[in-house]
Amino acid sequence: MTYRAIDVAGLSPASPQDQPLPILQWVDLDQLVIDTRYQRDLGPKNRQAIQTIANGFDWMQFSPVLIAPAPGGKFAVIDGQHRIHAAKLCGLPQVPAQIVMASAAQQALAFAGVNSRVIPISNHQVYRAALAAGEGWAERCRDVVAAAGCTLALSNPSAKDRKSRVIYQIGTVRNMIVKRGQAEALKFVLAGLVAHDGGGRVGLFTDYVVRPMVEAVHGDTKLFNLNLAAFCEKHDPFKVLDRVLKLRAEGQQASYPGVMRAVMQNFMRAA
Repeated sequence: MTYRAIDVAGLSPASPQDQPLPILQWVDLDQLVIDTRYQRDLGPKNRQAIQTIANGFDWMQFSPVLIAPAPGGKFAVIDGQHRIHAAKLCGLPQVPAQIVMASAAQQALAFAGVNSRVIPISNHQVYRAALAAGEGWAERCRDVVAAAGCTLALSNPSAKDRKSRVIYQIGTVRNMIVKRGQAEALKFVLAGLVAHDGGGRVGLFTDYVVRPMVEAVHGDTKLFNLNLAAFCEKHDPFKVLDRVLKLRAEGQQASYPGVMRAVMQNFMRAA
């Protein structure tokens, strides 16, 4: 287990503007209101997000909502309306809140600021956290890729720093294994590419090659009998996939997995 200190070396000191300190306290849900002048409407996707939060409600994933005093002893929600609605679905009477003294105009600015400064979390960060938490999907993804002689990357470096036999597409791998049931096809394809890879070709282990091959094999289980390394020696995967672009340019309908499957099947018949 490793930890790091709070390190701001190389950054410039900053001075916050003069403002009243916020108040942290538990607030009754029936005291909270939504100011429709600046808050977003709750469409189908928002309601689905609320349902998802409620179904897996966890205080460790519930940060205090941001609110400001409103007329009639109420508080307007600046940030956190999805969490608040989810809390209500769970029958909770109160939520932790940070109360700031702000006018309606300042609330609108704060809403815009909070939502525009959110730093998205990457798939690699999600994967690392899931591994640390011992989540089954993350461990399975790691193990399937490792069984084929590859490594599922913990970070996403620039193209010049990428290495052969390292899989950087976390989202693709998770989708293949968890949603599509393609674990065995993925393992088969990666193992074949490893056997073929003599020159450290990073591109062989990217989405462009791996995904069509996995879908081709998953769609025709007879292809599990294919000597994939020998196939790649005779049919460079990139050249096979480039045929799709040529076929489409000629006005033909062609898919990457479909073309890859056809070439693989012809290779097996000729063997």
